Formats: sequence, structure tokens, C-alpha cells
Amino acid sequence: YDGVVIEANVNNGALVRPGQRMGEFINTEVYELALSVNAAFANDLRVGKKVHLNNLEKTIEATGKVVRIGGKIDSTSQTIEVYVELQGNQLKEGMYLEANLFARNVVNAFEISRKLLINKESVFVLKDSVLALTSVTPIYFKEKTIIVKGLENGLKLVSKPILGAFEGMPVKELNAIK
Repeated sequence: YDGVVIEANVNNGALVRPGQRMGEFINTEVYELALSVNAAFANDLRVGKKVHLNNLEKTIEATGKVVRIGGKIDSTSQTIEVYVELQGNQLKEGMYLEANLFARNVVNAFEISRKLLINKESVFVLKDSVLALTSVTPIYFKEKTIIVKGLENGLKLVSKPILGAFEGMPVKELNAIK
């Protein structure tokens, strides 16, 4: 085997019992990354699908492929485990990576700030100089944004959260103020 010992739990000459964990040995050529993917995309996932990965600083990029898909949906998070195999000289065990996995095209969807989402199901829009709540369906959560369905082209979406906002609250458009 070619690799590195990353954990040794037994000293030289020590008594070893059956079933005792002696340490951990890893292959530094190929890594496996477990991802939690929204269960709504479970039917769109396929073994062999390409996954683009990068570190949090976006200085290291790698490409992997889906090698296994878990058979169970986590009931608390409604996610399914997807296992990606990847290689790269710059990769290290324990490194944080972000994964971009293309699952499907979503038509009539908009990307908005996560701060605008109210109770995980609606956003404020401007209708006739008053705030109105409009229901949306969250499709995909990113770090600072969310992709939602249910908004129509031409709606005037509130661009920043308003402290104490409520439905029917009179407001003025910022670009309409003179």
C-alpha cells in the first residue's frame, strides 16, 4: 500500500486486543468526499456525474466524480449522502472544500439574498407603494444567496431587509425619492 499513517493508537511492544483500533492509514493519491445534497435532487443524481470542487479561498480547484449515492434520506435535514472521488496534488486530508454539482435546470427561478427570505417561504415586494408578502419556493441554498421559484418578472422586490416591516406597510422606492 502507498500512503501515510495519520493516526497511531498503539506504541511499539504494546499489547493489542482483537478489534482494537491500531491507527489510521490513508491513500494520498485518491480522496473521497461525502456531500449532503438536498433530497429534492435525489432523482437527478447519477454515479459518474462530474463535480467541480474548490477550497474556501478559491485558490485550489479539483474535479471529481460521483462514485456512490446513499440509499437513505436523513429525516432531520432531508438530505442524501453523495460520495465523490477526487485526486489532486494540492489536496490534503481534512481540507474544507465547496462542491458544485449540476443537478438540473430550473426555469423561472431567481437568485436573491438569503436575508430577504421571511419564514423560509416568502419575500416582501412593493405593490402600489405598500409592502406585500409573496410566497416563494426555495430551490437551492448557497452561502449568501438562495434560488427561489414563484416570483414574476417585473415585481419590485425589496432589496434590503427592513427592520419592523409588515404587510401593508407604506414605503417609497429609493430611486423614486427626489
